[in-house]
Amino acid sequence: PDPDLAVNNWEQFIRHHPNVLDLYRTFIEQPEKLSLFLNIASTGNFLAETLIRSPELFDELFREAPIERANDRLYYFEKLGRLSALSANDEEWLKTVRLFRRREILRIAVRDIYYHTALPVVTEELSDLADAILEMALRRAATRVHPSSRGMLDFSILAFGKLGARELNYSSDIDLLIVADDRAVIGDIEPVIRRLIRDLSVYTEDGSVYRIDLRLRPHGISGELITGLTAGIAYYEQSAALWELQALLKLRPVAGNAHVGESFLNRVHDLLSRPHPHNEVVTVVTDLRTRG
Repeated sequence: PDPDLAVNNWEQFIRHHPNVLDLYRTFIEQPEKLSLFLNIASTGNFLAETLIRSPELFDELFREAPIERANDRLYYFEKLGRLSALSANDEEWLKTVRLFRRREILRIAVRDIYYHTALPVVTEELSDLADAILEMALRRAATRVHPSSRGMLDFSILAFGKLGARELNYSSDIDLLIVADDRAVIGDIEPVIRRLIRDLSVYTEDGSVYRIDLRLRPHGISGELITGLTAGIAYYEQSAALWELQALLKLRPVAGNAHVGESFLNRVHDLLSRPHPHNEVVTVVTDLRTRG
C-alpha cells in the first residue's frame, strides 16, 4: 500500500463526490467502509480512478449480493439483461454495458484485494463476467441487425487463451473464434459479429468493454471472419501449425449456439491426441514461452 497515493486519491474522491457530508457520516458509522476505501485508494490507480470518475459506485458495492460472495455467469447475464431492457437506444446500451462492467470489475477487485479471495476464484469470476457480457451483447447485436431473428443463432463464439481457460485477468484481451453451422448463411452472420465487436471495443467517454482479437482464426488475418464448421475442422486437420493446435487446448464455447460450439470442440480435440515429433513440440513451446 502507498500512503501518499491513498491521500491523493482520497482528496480527488472527496472533490468529485456529490454528497460529502453523507459520505463522512457513513465512514463514521461504518468504519469498515472507510478501511475498504483506503485499501482501494492505496493499492493502485485503476480502482481509485473508477471511484473518482463514478463515486456512486462505492455505495452500490453494498446494495446487492453480499460482496464476499462470488457471482456466476447466470447472475451477470440476468442482471445485464435487465439493464439492457432499459436501454432505449444504441447510445444508452453502449453506456450501460460499460458502466456495468466497470461496476462489477470494481466489486471483484475489492473481493480480491480486501477480502483476499483466492486467485483462481477471481479469474473464474472475471471470465464468467466476460461470458455473460459477450452473450448479452451478441443477442442484442443479432436482434438489431436482424430484428426478425428473435435472437436465434446458428453460430458459436469460442474463446482461446485466458478467457477460454477461465483465467481472465483485469486487463486481458479476449481472443475469439467464430464458428458457423454448415447450413448457416455467412453473409447474415458477419454484420452481427462486426456489430458485436464495435459495441464492445469502440472507445467512448466511458471507455471500452473489451479489446477483441480474432487473429487466431484459421489463416489468421487473411482468413474469413467466420469459419464454417466443416471447413474449420478440415483446416486444423490438414493445415494448422503445431502452435495453432496447442491453442485449442484452452478453446471453449462462450456465447451463441452451444451445440455448434461443442460439436466443433469435440472434433478438433480429437486431433490433440495425435503424436507429434518431440523436437518440434519442444521448439514450439520454447518459442511461445520466449515470446510470452
